[in-house]
Amino acid sequence: MIALFSLFFSFTVLANSNFSGELAVENRYFREEGLKESVQNYLSFAASVEYSYSWDNDRKVFSFLPFIRQTDNDEERNHFDIRELSYVGSWDSWEFRAGISKVYWGVVESFHLVDIINQVDWLENLDGEDRLGQLMINPTYVSDYGNLSLFILPHFRIREFTAEDGRLRLPFQVNKTPVYESSKEDQHIDFAVRWSHYIDELDWALSFFKGTSREPMFQISQLGVLTPLYFQIERVSVEGQFVFDETILKNEMIFENSDIRKDYVASVTGLEYTISNIGGGKDIGLLAEYLFDSRDEQTTSLFWNHLFLGTRIAWNDEKGTELLLGGFVELDHQKLTSLRLETKRRINNNWKWELEGQVFINDTNSSILSALSNDDYIQMNLSYYF
Repeated sequence: MIALFSLFFSFTVLANSNFSGELAVENRYFREEGLKESVQNYLSFAASVEYSYSWDNDRKVFSFLPFIRQTDNDEERNHFDIRELSYVGSWDSWEFRAGISKVYWGVVESFHLVDIINQVDWLENLDGEDRLGQLMINPTYVSDYGNLSLFILPHFRIREFTAEDGRLRLPFQVNKTPVYESSKEDQHIDFAVRWSHYIDELDWALSFFKGTSREPMFQISQLGVLTPLYFQIERVSVEGQFVFDETILKNEMIFENSDIRKDYVASVTGLEYTISNIGGGKDIGLLAEYLFDSRDEQTTSLFWNHLFLGTRIAWNDEKGTELLLGGFVELDHQKLTSLRLETKRRINNNWKWELEGQVFINDTNSSILSALSNDDYIQMNLSYYF
């Protein structure tokens, strides 16, 4: 009977388990030599394997998703992270998440302003799309009046930076050992609360965050070396989008204050207009977003008075071909500062290629973008999914 029970349990676990993953090879080629070295071609490999097990009619789920990248020429970009190691359960009007996980906030395309729970994985890319896993306790109450979520974040993840001889790097060497305003350093318990709801075509969310800023300031600790300073902040954020016919209006706004940095307001406001069934079924989206930061050129962000203009094209074909092309215009000097290209297409059910390019046009010393003036690149990814 023990053997029969063990066999039955094994089949039950397998029936409710799911394995999936991605293996990828990436080649990033820079058009020019860097600031301190001449390497222009970077080849790397990445892998992520996800395991999930569900029970109680999928109302309880355990997930595990590790990620690893191995590359040449930049030892700092060789890294491992647990993106997900969590339990999620639901009971009537309650949902509970505990463990390492990723949470996304926001509605705009150009810059993820309100997304603050997870630290940005700068070793992967500067666009903010990739995030590190964050340890959290996250209960959510679901009702007819919206979803109310509480986040308790007991461990802080620092932002990793490219090596001194790497590419897409700051113009100064960055100290690997940061300093903190809080005496509890990376063990400070942060928390956030978020209320999200919708009425007809209007979706919105209000949130409050209190804890360690995910974006550091820098102190000059010795000649040519910067030390990241992580300080305490309070941030209120608003996000929303309104859909009518082919047009979507979007907005993200934050109000942030701290004892270390000057209080400021930042926002991203824009619209997306879609033209459907063009040239045999293509959907063409036209994007326009205005990025504002009250700190102006003193901001630690890449944008303070910029306009993003772009287009998103979906072929709606069997291979899922998509393209995104956009650029940022700095309005103070009416100057194009950067261009971005992303396109992808499936080869078959298991293989997919992606092409990405970035051009940095800024030639002034008043912007962080000036440090990237030699870092125009084109990147090709070939991924295998299983």
